[in-house]
Amino acid sequence: MLRISPFTPLFFNPSTDRYGMYSRYIQKFAPTDQILIEVITVSEKNDLSGYVIDALTDVKYPIAWNIWAMNDTTTLYYHTLTGLDNGYYKVELNGNLSELFEVTDDQSKLAQTTLVQYSMKDNMQRTDCVFIIEGKQYLFDFRVPGGFKDSDWSFVVDNEQFKTPDGDVIELFSSESTLKIFTLGNAEGCPVWYAELLNRILSCNYVFFNGKRFVRNESSVPELNQILEGLNSYVFKISLHVIFNNTKIKFDNQYVDGTPSGGEQDSASFRLSRNILVTAPQTGYIKTGDILPQGMSYEDVFVAMLEKQSSARLTGRLSTANEVEYGMAKGHITYTANRNGQGVMKKSFYDGLESNKLIFSEESGGVQTAKRQLTGLYLQNETYTAEVVYSASSDGQLPELILRDSISVNVQRKWFAGICNTVPVSSADVRGLLNSGLYSGPGTYKFSVDRWKMIAICIPSGTIKDLSLTAYPGNFIEDTGITSGPMPISVEGANGSEAIEYKMWIVKTGGFNDPDIFTIKVE
Repeated sequence: MLRISPFTPLFFNPSTDRYGMYSRYIQKFAPTDQILIEVITVSEKNDLSGYVIDALTDVKYPIAWNIWAMNDTTTLYYHTLTGLDNGYYKVELNGNLSELFEVTDDQSKLAQTTLVQYSMKDNMQRTDCVFIIEGKQYLFDFRVPGGFKDSDWSFVVDNEQFKTPDGDVIELFSSESTLKIFTLGNAEGCPVWYAELLNRILSCNYVFFNGKRFVRNESSVPELNQILEGLNSYVFKISLHVIFNNTKIKFDNQYVDGTPSGGEQDSASFRLSRNILVTAPQTGYIKTGDILPQGMSYEDVFVAMLEKQSSARLTGRLSTANEVEYGMAKGHITYTANRNGQGVMKKSFYDGLESNKLIFSEESGGVQTAKRQLTGLYLQNETYTAEVVYSASSDGQLPELILRDSISVNVQRKWFAGICNTVPVSSADVRGLLNSGLYSGPGTYKFSVDRWKMIAICIPSGTIKDLSLTAYPGNFIEDTGITSGPMPISVEGANGSEAIEYKMWIVKTGGFNDPDIFTIKVE
């Protein structure tokens, strides 16, 4: 069994409403937001697959999961999305596709949102989310439209008074607090499931709105106001208590709104406010001329001083995914070299030939970058290598060093499936089907459909042995009354590249069927 944690700040197939107009609001995140995704599996034999999909280019980037075996049967898969380029994205988890979301650094857009961060004090209160992973406290980020209006403040006091025989009133005890109403949804509103998640979030012990801690006011819940009849977009209001006397809370995966956890400066979390050029004599492993970068924690400064300096590093990052469709245009590779105390870079080249010079930028803080532009289309598996040679360090402690980086790209055909009005007869018909994915051979594939009467499924090789719906456990392949195939059809790769013969199955019923999820098992 696989379950996406309902505290994950993305939405997967949230709506079953077939009648109202869909909300036009698109979820937004800043590039610096930490989008923590958690998936909990119980007695699941197959590994979890996950991709970040660029909605404009349809490029899929595989998610590198962190895995924690909680016990013999339960496993947590988790990953933090951050640092994404500006654009529109979706996340796919084992065939389940999230709602579209936008990553933007446009301050005019972000100013209309509020960053909500949340966590629990332990893992005892919920079974559908893990907040402390291997002893570390994690914080979720959820960015929502809306904010606090000055006109929505109110004030509360809890007090006891005594009236003297002379009629004077004496204050025996008094404790004031401030209430603020949070408005969820701007002029265009937002879908109802935003309020559902916010209501769930306010069950957490630690909740921060733009870095300020709040708690639900008694049993307050989001109150719905519909903008326009028939439009599934709403504005919600909920009453919150301001927490002024905040305790120090340390989160291990990030800060609260860019400041040390809990809004206070925990001495264990102090960081350098600027780059520090070391001019003092060598202290431990920190040498004269080294640069301690802005953002480095005091703890890291001591580690750098007391531990032997780490080796130089060379890392390459491919602009496309490492698994791509046949015929997809190649991108580029960005290399980052960090000398970490080595001497100067003597030479750099790619694909094992010194004549293939790799041109790096000027050095800044010991770091240099280079870009290799790839040309053509992916028509076979590729491997790209790069080498950098650093001279020995000036003090002779570090000898000459050769660094190598290797990046492999696996090229695969796609499978295609989806609703159709007529049986596909051309490559364009097949590639126009709504659902597709990279085809890795025998295994299980899933796709969702809206109300349907006829669907087509096309795979480049193998045989479909089982085709089922979530609501219908039978095997459609065995029902020859409504399923036909396989039949051959020629399908091109991306960008009109070479076509090969696919196998196609058609499922056609007499009437319309409810939306559902198909599962394909290929042998």
